[in-house]
Amino acid sequence: MRAYGVRLDEDTIRDYGIRILADLAAGLPAGSILWMEMDTPAAWTVETYMMATLIDQMNALMYGLSDPKSRGSRPEPLPRPGTSPRSEARQAVTSEGRTVLTMSVEDFTTAHTYLTGQEDTDG
Repeated sequence: MRAYGVRLDEDTIRDYGIRILADLAAGLPAGSILWMEMDTPAAWTVETYMMATLIDQMNALMYGLSDPKSRGSRPEPLPRPGTSPRSEARQAVTSEGRTVLTMSVEDFTTAHTYLTGQEDTDG
């Protein structure tokens, strides 16, 4: 939680509580490490998207100006975050039409155990 100047340790979790930390995490700015790890569109800042677009356009221009007899296949655009099969599998649409990220039960259990220090006694 570098953006907020908060060190994420057991004392912080106990003092702030999981819900407040989740709210802080949800409000992290674009380009934050969390968004990069989750492979969401927020992994890049607006500036990064603009730079990737410029690179794509420059590649397309160089391809278009090259000799048609000797040029290879059309250049692929740079991959954007949130467009991989892994990230698309983690997205769902709510009844209100909002796109949200999902988490497997195993990932939730691992995160819950880590954050609370409590083992699941049901399993």
